[in-house]
Amino acid sequence: MLVLDFGLLLRSVWFNSIDKHHGSFEWTDSMLRMAQFF
Repeated sequence: MLVLDFGLLLRSVWFNSIDKHHGSFEWTDSMLRMAQFF
């Protein structure tokens, strides 16, 4: 449950960052790699 909540939090931060910083592909790619662990 805690891991799932953390994954949802990570995704919300990730999507907010995409909205604010269009074109930061390196950062989003690293976030996608992190998301694979969840």
